[in-house]
Amino acid sequence: MAFEETRSSDLLEEEMVLTGQVRFEPPGRLERHVESPYRESQIILGNRVQIHRNNRRIGGFSLNRAPELRALKETLVGLLTRDADALLENFEVEMDETEEGDWSLHLVPRNPDVAAEVKWLKVAGHKDRVRSMTIEPVEGKRIETRLEPLE
Repeated sequence: MAFEETRSSDLLEEEMVLTGQVRFEPPGRLERHVESPYRESQIILGNRVQIHRNNRRIGGFSLNRAPELRALKETLVGLLTRDADALLENFEVEMDETEEGDWSLHLVPRNPDVAAEVKWLKVAGHKDRVRSMTIEPVEGKRIETRLEPLE
């Protein structure tokens, strides 16, 4: 899937827009490749994140150090594998649906470590396709990501 992510921060004069691709390989490999405004890849395998620039690994860390990223990973994997139990285990879930096939999930983290960093996530889509994800951190600015199928 192609993505466009908008981030804002008190440290930035204007919003930063990242574009790239997200790939998922079941059961739990998630890759995020930023193509603009810089080139970087994050590969999540289980609970570890590897960071690559210019096709070289430059670092890594545990998702325990980044609760908001862990919440994003749990949400995406739960949605992409259609694992409602995983979503219900990790989040309080409210769903809205229209007759036209549009839907949204409002997710509140159950894990106190994640909840200390992330107030909520909202995922929206149409029929069987995820179109957007919004993360509302406890501190800082909202992160909005739009997803589109690759052509």
